[in-house]
Amino acid sequence: ENQNRLLYLIDLHTSRTNDDGCRWIRRQALSVLLYDGIVNNIFDYDYSPQSTLVENRRIWINVSQEGRSDIELLRDEELLNALLVSSKSYKPVVLYQVSDKGHDLLRTLARRDKELVNSFAHKPESRELLRISWDGDSYWLESSSGYKRRSSVTEVEDVSYVSSAYIPQCLRFGGRPTLSNAHRAHESGETNIRDVNLDEIITLNSVSIIVAEYIPFGANQILTLNNNVGSTERVQGGDVSN
Repeated sequence: ENQNRLLYLIDLHTSRTNDDGCRWIRRQALSVLLYDGIVNNIFDYDYSPQSTLVENRRIWINVSQEGRSDIELLRDEELLNALLVSSKSYKPVVLYQVSDKGHDLLRTLARRDKELVNSFAHKPESRELLRISWDGDSYWLESSSGYKRRSSVTEVEDVSYVSSAYIPQCLRFGGRPTLSNAHRAHESGETNIRDVNLDEIITLNSVSIIVAEYIPFGANQILTLNNNVGSTERVQGGDVSN
């Protein structure tokens, strides 16, 4: 269901028209649409803040790793085409477009799923598509007639929690045991999480963590080349353009 809606959303932004030919959507713009779709209950994904470089500025935005995984799955199933280009700051940028195979699949998409995506992707009570724009501080969803609404994708949520000190037994040589502060959880403040369906619980057992350091010796040209041609992507292939 999520994957079908995601494919239809990409199709809305990349459909071929008689006047402007073939369209593509940038990965970053698609990430913003995914987030807004989550907070509008269109997609059943979770998200978390991630540091991202936008126009040579490093900002924090809410990114759905589950959504990105589904994008790669659609690529793996050859339902999406990918195009790798260079931005004006010479950074590699990935663009997506629905493939012919993807269009065949969308013909069988349920009407309810289309209506849900349309209600979120268009201007209210209109068929004007909302496209992503960046004004230097925030992302906006704008229509061709001038309607716009601000996305909260750059507003990182605060998770209120209580922490407890812990020293593993293998590192302890006497002394009093560490205490749990779980009973003080009521003292933490309220969170501002917008995803009301967030219910992730991760339990780890017998975890070993290795912390290491390395001395950098300058820019790694081979790594830069790999990033520029997309060889580090989970699903490799696609077109490359300058």
